[in-house]
Formats: sequence, C-alpha cells, structure tokens
Amino acid sequence: MRQRAEAAQVMQALIKEEGVIQFILKSFNEGEWRFNVPALWENYATISGWEAVPAWPHPALFIRGGDSPYLDNHYRDVLLRQFPDDHAHVISGAGH
Repeated sequence: MRQRAEAAQVMQALIKEEGVIQFILKSFNEGEWRFNVPALWENYATISGWEAVPAWPHPALFIRGGDSPYLDNHYRDVLLRQFPDDHAHVISGAGH
C-alpha cells in the first residue's frame, strides 16, 4: 500500500468518522507511517486505558461532541475521583 487512497480504504472498514481517517492520514507518506507503529501496538493497552493519578484539586472542564463514540461511561467513576471539581459541556451534533 503506497497511496493514501488505499490506506483510507482500509481504514474506512474500521473507522466510521471520515475526519478521524483524514487526521490519521496526515501521518502517512509514500507508503510509510511517520509514527512508530510497533511502539503503538506494543503499548496500546497503556495508551488506550486510564491510569489513575492523584486528584486534581482545581476546576477542570471536559468538552465532548454529543456524537463522539470515544467517550463513554467506562471511566466515569475514576474520572470523577481524579477531577472532583469538574464541569462538562456536550456539543450537540458534534463528533470527535
């Protein structure tokens, strides 16, 4: 696979948001990824998970798109413990 169009076609089978695909493709050049793919695979569990850290004692604002598939309630309890003075804003009709 040397062309961005080919890479996009592969990703479209797995990723439904065209904007995310286009963002990822910014790191694809002449058949090569600019980021370290082996390191991402090796550390995916750490990167994609949530690591507990001490509570942030200051206000925190979370903004998400109402149509984003990336934030769910899986980490809600730990997030609230880490950011006890949080505020959230959901932008209706917006994706990631």
